[in-house]
Amino acid sequence: MATDHIAAAKESKTKSELSGQAPAVHTSLFRHIFSSDIPPSELSIERLTKEAEVLLGAGTVSTGRTLDFISYYILADRNIRKRLEEELNEAMADYPRVLPKLVDLEKLDYLKAIIKEGLRLSYGVMHRLPRCSPDHAIQYKKWTIPRGTAIGMSSYLMHTDPTVFAKPYEFIPDRWLGEVPAQMAQSLVPFSRGSRQCLGMNLAMVELYIVLAVLYRPGGLKLELFETQESDVTPAHDFLIPLPRLKSTGIKVVLREGDDRESKCN
Repeated sequence: MATDHIAAAKESKTKSELSGQAPAVHTSLFRHIFSSDIPPSELSIERLTKEAEVLLGAGTVSTGRTLDFISYYILADRNIRKRLEEELNEAMADYPRVLPKLVDLEKLDYLKAIIKEGLRLSYGVMHRLPRCSPDHAIQYKKWTIPRGTAIGMSSYLMHTDPTVFAKPYEFIPDRWLGEVPAQMAQSLVPFSRGSRQCLGMNLAMVELYIVLAVLYRPGGLKLELFETQESDVTPAHDFLIPLPRLKSTGIKVVLREGDDRESKCN
């Protein structure tokens, strides 16, 4: 599907150039790219198809993985679920007749703390992300790193630093409540930082707030874990994104209906 769309966008651009007519309205990212000043050598269908794959994966897999991770701990701990339901009671009172506003959900301290802790331990991209300073040397403490030298840091190492996060491998949303130490806030980098940080960061945060609020509101779906343990979410392998043990079959839940019937899904 992506290849067909990219090919059509490229053909449309070529036709507009040959006819001398103005190009079509930019109705997609790739039509915009073909109308930009990007060199033709970087506009092959093969190259842009790979870019489409990256965009699709980055926009779905990472957020879905974080939602899985957070959901496990909400469902595994009755106290976390109870506190979250109580906090969501007012904001979600009229759902689905009235949809929650993001600005209202962002004011809910415990929901925000759960999301931050979920992002901390699901890591976003676990892989080292190489960076370099092309023009200037970098001074780090007593070391001078020459310009053009590749350096890298992993969110996994930063998020599990015991000098910053007490009990770093435990899911503790309360660490984000009250006055949060500046070093903790600075060390939370699930979307990376700087000019190369995640383009979809704001969209991902919106998805996390709204999906969690809808799923775990009072009177929401009656979800219970089924044949699922912590090792089914705990990162064990770095495949760019963190994945649990290879034999894991993922998170499975039971959806209980009003008459105590149940259905299983994962």
